[in-house]
Amino acid sequence: MFRVLFCVTLMVFSIISHAALLSPRTYNKLNDIQLSINEQPSIEARVEIDEQLIELAEDLQGNALGLALTWQTHAQLMLLDEDYSKANRYLSKAIALDGLDSSTVFQLRSFYAQILFIEDRYVKVIEVLKQIMGATDFKESAAIYSLTAAAFYSLNNFNEGLPFIVKAIELSSKPKEAWLQMAFSGFYQQKNLSKALFYTNKLVLNFPDKKDYWQQKTGMHQLIEEFPDAASTKELSFKKGFVVKESDYINLGQLLASQGNAYKVAQALQEAFDEGGLEQTEKSLRLMQQAWTQAKEMDKAVASLQVLFDRFNKTNDGVRLMKFLVDDEQWQSALKVSEQLSTLKLKDKQRGEILLLTGICHYRIGQTRDAFKALSKAMAIDSSSSQAKGWISYIKQLQES
Repeated sequence: MFRVLFCVTLMVFSIISHAALLSPRTYNKLNDIQLSINEQPSIEARVEIDEQLIELAEDLQGNALGLALTWQTHAQLMLLDEDYSKANRYLSKAIALDGLDSSTVFQLRSFYAQILFIEDRYVKVIEVLKQIMGATDFKESAAIYSLTAAAFYSLNNFNEGLPFIVKAIELSSKPKEAWLQMAFSGFYQQKNLSKALFYTNKLVLNFPDKKDYWQQKTGMHQLIEEFPDAASTKELSFKKGFVVKESDYINLGQLLASQGNAYKVAQALQEAFDEGGLEQTEKSLRLMQQAWTQAKEMDKAVASLQVLFDRFNKTNDGVRLMKFLVDDEQWQSALKVSEQLSTLKLKDKQRGEILLLTGICHYRIGQTRDAFKALSKAMAIDSSSSQAKGWISYIKQLQES
C-alpha cells in the first residue's frame, strides 16, 4: 500500500556545486554527459555515453571527487534503462571512496537510498538513511525524513516510521499530500484518532477540492463522536458539490437530523431530486418524508408519503397516508388510498384500521349506507371492534335526533 502511496522523485544531481574542485576538462566532460542524459538519448547514444563514462573513470583513477561524480553520472545513465542493480553498484563504489567531502557523501547516499527504495529493499534503505542522519554535520532534511518513514511504512512498521514523517511535515512550509496521508494513516493505525483527525484537517485545508478528504474528515468526527462537527463538515461538502451518491445523502440526512436540522435534510434532498442529481429510490424518498415530518412541514410530508406509497405499494405507508389524509379531512383522497390498499395483502389489524377509516370517510361525505357497511366489517375484527361500535352508535344517534 505505502509503496504506491509514497512516490520517490529521484534527485537530479548536478556537478555545478563542485565546479571549483574539478579540472575544467573533467567538469566540462561530465556536464556535457549529464546534459545528454537529461535529453533522454536513444539506445545507440546511450551505448556511446556508457563508453565515454568508462573511459573517463579510467582517466580519473586517484581523483576521488572526479571518480565519484563520474560513477554517479553513470548510475543516472543506468536509470534510463531501469537497471537499478547496476546503478546501485556504481553508487556503492562511489560511496566507498576515501577523501570525499561530507556534502558529496550526502548526495551519493541520498541517491543510493532512493534507488534502493525503488527496488523494494526497504531494510537497506533504512540502513543507508541512518548513516546519513548519523553524520555529525547532518542538517535536518524533509526529503530524508520522508523517505525513512516510507521505508518503515513499507515494512508495516508504522510506530518507527511515524515520527519521521511528522518531522518531514514540520520542516515543510507546504507539506506534500502523500506525507499528510502517511501521517494520518500512521496515527490511525495507532488508534490515536485525535491526531489522525489533526492531519485529516490539514489535508482538507491544503487540498480543499478533493472530495475524499471531506468524507474522511466527516468519518473521523463521527468516530470520536463529534457529531455537530461531523454534520457541519458534511453540510459543507454538500455545498461544495461533493455529496452525489445516495449513501452520501443518507449520511448527510442522518447527521443533520441528529442536530435537529431536519428541514435542511429535506431541502437538500428535494434540490437533488429536482436537479436530477439523486435518484428517487425508496431509501432516499423515505428519508425525505421522515425529514419533512420532523420539520413539521406536513403538506410536504404527506406528498412525499403519497409518492412512496404509489411507487412501492408498502402497506404501512398506505395506512399512515390514509391516517394523515383523514386527520386533514381529505375524505375523497383517503378513500382512493383505501381502494389501493384493498388490493394488497393485509393483516387483520391493518384491515380493521382501514375499514374504520373508510367508514368515517364515507360518513363525512354523506354516504351513510357505505359507512355502515365498512364499519360493520371493522366491528368484526377485534382490534377495531370497539371504535367501530362507537362510530356506529354515534351515527345512529345523529340520525335519530
